[in-house]
Amino acid sequence: MNHFTQRFSTGKTLAILALLLCGTSLFAQVTTSTISGIVSDKSGEPLIGATVVATHTPTNTRYGTATNASGRYTLPAVRVGGPYSVTVSYTGYEPQTLDGIYASLGTAANVDFEVQEAGSVLDEVTILANRNDIFSSDRTGAATTFDRKQLASIPITGARSINSITKYNPNGNGNSFGGQDSRMNNFTIDGSVFNNGFGLGTDAQAGGRTGSTAISLDAIEELQVNVAPFDVRQTGFVGTGMNAVTRSGKNEFFGSAFYNFRKSDNSGTFNGTKIGDVKPNIGAFDEKIFGASLGGAIIKNKLFFFANYEKQTQTTPATTWVADGSPLDDGGSNVTRVLASDLDALSTYLREKYRYETGPYEDYDNLTESEKFLVRLDWNVNDKNKLTLRYTHHNSLSDQLISNSNSAGEGNRRTLVTAMSYQNAGYLIGDNTRSFVAELNSQLSNTVHNTFSAGYDFQDEDREYKGALFPTIDILKDNSTYISVGFDPFTPDNKLSYG
Repeated sequence: MNHFTQRFSTGKTLAILALLLCGTSLFAQVTTSTISGIVSDKSGEPLIGATVVATHTPTNTRYGTATNASGRYTLPAVRVGGPYSVTVSYTGYEPQTLDGIYASLGTAANVDFEVQEAGSVLDEVTILANRNDIFSSDRTGAATTFDRKQLASIPITGARSINSITKYNPNGNGNSFGGQDSRMNNFTIDGSVFNNGFGLGTDAQAGGRTGSTAISLDAIEELQVNVAPFDVRQTGFVGTGMNAVTRSGKNEFFGSAFYNFRKSDNSGTFNGTKIGDVKPNIGAFDEKIFGASLGGAIIKNKLFFFANYEKQTQTTPATTWVADGSPLDDGGSNVTRVLASDLDALSTYLREKYRYETGPYEDYDNLTESEKFLVRLDWNVNDKNKLTLRYTHHNSLSDQLISNSNSAGEGNRRTLVTAMSYQNAGYLIGDNTRSFVAELNSQLSNTVHNTFSAGYDFQDEDREYKGALFPTIDILKDNSTYISVGFDPFTPDNKLSYG
């Protein structure tokens, strides 16, 4: 029996060590919060072995521990948000409870208790509690935290991206932080990486190539922007670490839905129509965003779900430049040197000679479409083990003008004051994301906790032609590009798939 006990203890120790190593090697971002404090008697002496239980009120999720020799307790890896009800009990002393405690992502809520002996006659009972996200033993560096209330109340237009929130951090502009390129940032959701992994373009987040974002703001519970952390778990960036956790269900069902729209019209309701006495051609603009969320309990106090869906469709002018002599030429500053007669003649020639359609060269639109959904399950296995599963799905597609690279030709091909190209010289870019993450938070003892995270992320950046395959042709005038026709020369096989 003794031999068996020794073998079992050794095996258990190795298993715990393996879990600890796995938990720290797969992901390096914080997805939970901490509640900590000191329990003492009325004379200020610490109470050793006092029982502390924190209950997440919306889900009845419980976290428990005991105070150490200094009267301190720590409840790591608790769910972000709240409110929490924290109770302390000790033999011979009156139990005490403090309600309304909120725990922020990556920081600690400090809750101290001064308990009184049972049976004593008291004029008043004092419970000391302090929550300070700035001065905290678990606070490790400069950071800004945006909770659910702030995420829902900050005014946002356009793609409803994370950048619309992070721009309120004083150390950056929403993209660049600490003077670094945005691609030096690291964006994680529930510990899973949501970066523009290949680094093309100027937006560092997944979905950024199409002017979109891979996750809805309505699906985020809390967002933290870390600029100069000392916490070794916050890694993988030079500019900033943007760390977010998604929303979860609770015992009561809840949901929301919204519909936003913006558009251009002649009435001036949504935008101006004149600059002084000049009425420019601003092109068509139309944006529609629809979203819905639903959360609740599958099994009360035990199993919870949250689901979110969002779709965006946006139509914007591809270019506001017009050809010299076209019906849209009003003599304004957006008239190019290219003659409309030359563009029309070239388009007709290619259609009749090679059956190639160039598409229009002015007054056409670009379309951006984005569709995303998220599903999350939270399972309170027992008081010592909590499991989270989350899946995110995002598809987006955006019209793009021909590349503005100067290589393989004489000057810029994209439409500007000296040159023009056709619509079918452009292409379509897709930016699609699939992400799954599982996280198990376990309390192995009063002093040993473990977080095991595993996930899979996949991104696909596809390309499609707007028109038929046709060679790239640059027509020069005065030693610089005058007209460009044919498909984008840098698009063929420029496809990225990585996980």
